Amino acid sequence: MVHILLPPPVGFRLPEGLLPSPVGHSLAGLTIAHLLAPKSAPVRASWYAFAVVAANAPDFDFVGGLAVGAINAFHGGIAHSFGAAFAVAGLTALALRGAPATRWRASAAALALYASHILLDMACNQSPKNQGMPVLWPVTTDRMLFEWRPLWGILHGGTYGGVRHFLAELFSVHNLMAIGIELAVFLPLLGLALYVWPNRGGSTRTEPATPSLGPSGDD
Repeated sequence: MVHILLPPPVGFRLPEGLLPSPVGHSLAGLTIAHLLAPKSAPVRASWYAFAVVAANAPDFDFVGGLAVGAINAFHGGIAHSFGAAFAVAGLTALALRGAPATRWRASAAALALYASHILLDMACNQSPKNQGMPVLWPVTTDRMLFEWRPLWGILHGGTYGGVRHFLAELFSVHNLMAIGIELAVFLPLLGLALYVWPNRGGSTRTEPATPSLGPSGDD
């Protein structure tokens, strides 16, 4: 069953598209990471690298598709669920070293970043089938998406398309246009966050990352 949430404004017309690109997910992730950084202590560059990885982590389900020769075979499955988001957040807290406050900050960031990916995918027009994703797994496998889906998203091959089909669509004119829209939407949001909270996280440290991927201090 597919549940449709959040109806669009009256008269709003949706373009065709699929799912947001790593560009959109990464910009959203960097914005969230900046907002969640501590107010005073410097932040390692690895904090932002961690944000980009966590914000794109649900799409790692492409790896399973590569193994079976159909890159989208498992895409949009349970990896795109809040159950998976909580699992990643828990693993983050267990894997990192440091003060409990630092570990919990990184865990909360992992949850927010992972969940942001799911929410953006739900706001993207997933034509032609609009099947949604099992966002409430393991509670239910029902698929959900927003009825108002203003993002174009990128083409990335059909469900059973091989790597060649995937690459052909990945570098299409449609995808360049979709990425342009994402830049127009998410770059201003990141800029606004940097402008309104310019001192959040203090200065950024560029020395090699330590095992702790979270901010270097707590507030």
